[in-house]
Amino acid sequence: MKVFFVADRPVSLEILKTFFVRVHNLNLSLNFGLLTNPFVSRRFKDLFRSFPFKTKVKYERFLGLTHTPEVDETVHSSIVRFVDSGIFNSHSLDYGELFRLYDHLNADFGAIKDYFRDYKKTIKSAERAVRTFRRGNYSFKLVGVLQGRDLEEYMESYRRMRDMGFRYFAIGGLLHKSEKSNYMSVRDEDLLKSIVLNIKREQRDAWIFVFGSFGVRRRKLLEGLGVWGADYKGWIYRYDPTYEDALREIESDEILSKDRVLVEKMREFVGYKMRGIRRIYRTEEDKKYTDRMKTLVREINFRLSKYGLSLQAFRFKSVHRRLLKDLYDL
Repeated sequence: MKVFFVADRPVSLEILKTFFVRVHNLNLSLNFGLLTNPFVSRRFKDLFRSFPFKTKVKYERFLGLTHTPEVDETVHSSIVRFVDSGIFNSHSLDYGELFRLYDHLNADFGAIKDYFRDYKKTIKSAERAVRTFRRGNYSFKLVGVLQGRDLEEYMESYRRMRDMGFRYFAIGGLLHKSEKSNYMSVRDEDLLKSIVLNIKREQRDAWIFVFGSFGVRRRKLLEGLGVWGADYKGWIYRYDPTYEDALREIESDEILSKDRVLVEKMREFVGYKMRGIRRIYRTEEDKKYTDRMKTLVREINFRLSKYGLSLQAFRFKSVHRRLLKDLYDL
């Protein structure tokens, strides 16, 4: 199964490029993809369509990487690009505009416009997508997105799109946001399993992608179901443990630990993160908290810049560690 990293900012591509270089240096398999949407910045589009060639390799020495043009060629030939329609974006593009953007982004796969849990509206959209796709000379493969509220509606969505000529199918509509968290999660894993198994009964070699479903604990399930790919948004979250890792590394480093101002400001910063995490401008006290956090970040980065580093460098390293553990059990 191919794991797709969701990315929509240049820094995400910078982190991923350094990770892919590390994977190559370790002689591990590069079975990955990138997933984005059409509503990203112009700069991101330029980096995405040419990835990894125009994306910088940051902190090469600090991260212990060996980067060469040959590594870029390997990464470029290994990574698959998938662009979805941006279902939760308030903007809307007609299919002509959308498909031209998919081609501009050098997408290998491009999704139809789907409507959350509304299979009838999504089927009508699929019909329009097929008409536009057949009239054009597009280089990407068109992916039908299945939607529904239950197994019956998902299967009706699949059968209708199959009969339209679709060969590639993505399952959408399975995510929901927890009341206690900003993260999206799969709302019904049993429904996910039932959809895939029923499609496989009707089409044994069906190409199936599942939006938003990849997680370390769900990987074996998805691979066992024969899913071709799934995307992974959680890789870019969980900022706060990164700063604790950075503090420990600074305190143990032979050179950085001697910078007492850096160490004290870093301890204060991590203390703030541990106590309050995120606040909004609701009271004067909250504003003081946020202003102090911004000041600390500037001061810490100023101290680190003397050593050719920044807080971002520690974030890159922390993401590498987590991904190697999550994806390779290293």
